[in-house]
Amino acid sequence: GITVFQGYGLTETSPVVSCNTPSERKEHSAGKVIPNVKIKIDQDGEILVKGPNVTPGYYQNPDETKKHIQEGWLSTGDIGVFDKDGYLFLKGRKKDMILSSSGINIYPEDIEYVLNRIEEVKDSCVFGEEKEGKTMIIAAILLKGETNPQEVMRKANKQLNLSQQINKIITWPEEDFPRTSTLKIKKSEVARRLKSKEPIFKKTIPKNRLLTLLSKFTSGSIAKKSNLITDLKIDSVYRVELLAQIEEEYDVEISED
Repeated sequence: GITVFQGYGLTETSPVVSCNTPSERKEHSAGKVIPNVKIKIDQDGEILVKGPNVTPGYYQNPDETKKHIQEGWLSTGDIGVFDKDGYLFLKGRKKDMILSSSGINIYPEDIEYVLNRIEEVKDSCVFGEEKEGKTMIIAAILLKGETNPQEVMRKANKQLNLSQQINKIITWPEEDFPRTSTLKIKKSEVARRLKSKEPIFKKTIPKNRLLTLLSKFTSGSIAKKSNLITDLKIDSVYRVELLAQIEEEYDVEISED
């Protein structure tokens, strides 16, 4: 087989900035900075790069050059951290970073890593949403089968820090997320379509979908005039979860009354 080592770089850096090697490597890291290149982490966590491999500017585009290169330091748009041994770890894109209501930087990739390790989850996309002055963490997920998304959220939140807690989880109704040519999820498009409630269904919901949802919360026999409490034995906790799932599946809002 072929041994592959992970590294990090950009077109503007010709292209390598850091790399693992046979003698110095660490799992999940982008390696150590290569000789004659400097990296510093800005106050907001962005990776800045300086060295002879960094482009002096963008061809015939002084505005972009001024925007991205200051005193030889290239703003990469990527967020990263160094560990105590000098290995670089990438946390995601600066534009995707979520700033919590208390000023804490939250990296969607960290939350997605936890979600994607849950057996029932095929893939996930996490983004932030401002609501009534508070930052909400929203997770859109692709499921492998008929799984309660609220259960997925509970499993994930048990493993996440307090600042990373998922506030709302949505089952993406298509077979896959919109992706780039390199198969990266188009986070901004996912967020835009969900926030704007733009129609995203490529296929209609089966007529028995509501019955399928109900069956997850009861072992009783379901009839047209079944009472949630007396017939199906669905208590107040499960009623809240059931209503949440109906809202997600049908893109409607149901009054708590």
